[in-house]
Amino acid sequence: MNTATICLGSNASDARAHIARAVAFICTIASIHDDSGDYPSDPEHTATTAIYTNRILEIGTALHYDRLHSLCKKYESTERAATVEEARVTIDIDIVIFNGAVLRPLDHASAYFNKGLALLAASKSEVEEEDFAGEVADGEAGSVGDGDIGLAAVGVHI
Repeated sequence: MNTATICLGSNASDARAHIARAVAFICTIASIHDDSGDYPSDPEHTATTAIYTNRILEIGTALHYDRLHSLCKKYESTERAATVEEARVTIDIDIVIFNGAVLRPLDHASAYFNKGLALLAASKSEVEEEDFAGEVADGEAGSVGDGDIGLAAVGVHI
């Protein structure tokens, strides 16, 4: 199974809808492991001043990079041809990281991409905290009665 981190972006008048359709498309060729959700970002590396809507997806796929890239760019081209707004990007789909290798260093270093990565990290942190709290509530993190004094969750036994 291959993994990829994909950055979606649009500054079209209906940006959220374009991104939602792109996510639905990606679901047909990959499984989404994590999703930043939509977030606004300032334009970078472009003359436009229109605010972008971005979204970062971490995916797993059986497709090799060349095929994944080809399908994403074909979808992108089709959508751009169907909806034309002057000086606007209907949808942009970039595979920034594939199997741990940074393929698009400019995107990887950008504020818009790093904002999405921070959102992903925050959501993962919240899930881990919820999982740990659930384990403690269920007694799975250790109990006083068995000599663990609640420290089994961190591997400490007395």
